[in-house]
Amino acid sequence: MTTTSPTATWSYPTSIRFGAGRIAELADACKAAGMSRPLLVTDKGLADLPITEAALDLMDEAASRVRVQIDSKPEDLDQIERRRTQLEIEREALLKEDDDASAARLEAVEREVAELRGDQATLETRWSNEK
Repeated sequence: MTTTSPTATWSYPTSIRFGAGRIAELADACKAAGMSRPLLVTDKGLADLPITEAALDLMDEAASRVRVQIDSKPEDLDQIERRRTQLEIEREALLKEDDDASAARLEAVEREVAELRGDQATLETRWSNEK
């Protein structure tokens, strides 16, 4: 199964330029095309080999994996969210109880939820800055 990545698209050149000094135009052409890290193959024979397409496929697959990893929540953040959800469900159940043990547990649950919210906010900020 091949997935495409929004950060990596491969295409053949839309124009071919010859002559001395043309390499100097490469940076501006790449910026205009929205490319930050182009792959430049200067040998026509190399460009036509099947290994070049295989290399492009491998790079596309690697870019897709990186994109999935970047977009996926870190495991510790996911665990905090799941634990907080469990505690909030427990909190709702404890609100319906009126005995002393439930009141004490409710207090403990609310403290833990507040602590988890702080931890979650910190991790989400760190994660969004890393993205």
